[in-house]
Amino acid sequence: MFEKILVVSEMSANHDLVLQSLGSLKRLGATTCFLYQYINPMEANETIATFILDTYRASLNRQKQFLTDEGFAVETIELGVLLRTDELFELAREKGCTLVVTGSPKHSKLGNLLFGGMTSMIMHHATLPLLIIRIPTEPAPNEKYLSWDLLTSHVLFPTDFSENARQAFDYVKQLVAAGVARVTILHVQDKNKINPHLVEKLEAFNEADLGRLNQLADELKAVGPVEVETALKFGSPTAEILKVIREHEVSQVVMGSQGHGFIEELYLGSVSHNIARLSEASVLLIPIKRD
Repeated sequence: MFEKILVVSEMSANHDLVLQSLGSLKRLGATTCFLYQYINPMEANETIATFILDTYRASLNRQKQFLTDEGFAVETIELGVLLRTDELFELAREKGCTLVVTGSPKHSKLGNLLFGGMTSMIMHHATLPLLIIRIPTEPAPNEKYLSWDLLTSHVLFPTDFSENARQAFDYVKQLVAAGVARVTILHVQDKNKINPHLVEKLEAFNEADLGRLNQLADELKAVGPVEVETALKFGSPTAEILKVIREHEVSQVVMGSQGHGFIEELYLGSVSHNIARLSEASVLLIPIKRD
């Protein structure tokens, strides 16, 4: 599923928690990690360039050793200034990668717009599946961080029944085949599109969509032993998805990164991007495949 992955390295206090969480990807076929450390153009000047490069290289070598000890074949990519975030995905494709991994701290009132350094910009230019591993911003004293594990997590799959959602569902099926034991499939009837002119058709919409949700559930059960729950909500897609994540202890969200049914609620982007910014769970975004 994800034989070769590109990991975006960051020099932050909690980035090691991202590395600790990569082990479960081996059970999805991951054998090779490409470690990429971008350099902020603001840091790349003649005065401090040598110091910055030495610091980055030392950090990369330490991370490479950690992943090597975990059983990965690891290659560090020559340091360079990342001027455009789409360059990252061009590089990943050149290396034969099928997944890009980055870390992001949990949402906070002060950190909303900062969102994990480069992660927000990377997300908006994703042309390959992007896994955003959520990490605590400030672990409590003596609190042991429990590494995220994709195959033991409760997976939430929000769908608008678009082609992009269908492509994302194929990844959910592969996760179930690999051992994921619990999945919730969610559809939100967008109140902004239904009120007030389509309210009289809501019951018919619900009946049709419940049938589609059950069909998806049956597809998952045919793949492997999995506990599947379906949920149909009415309201704001972003708000309802976040509510399900909180109330059902979801640890992993898999969703298409765009779709015809989800509207852009905030200026920062689509519902999937809002979930990636605001969710306490890790998020696997699947961009639509274009011909």
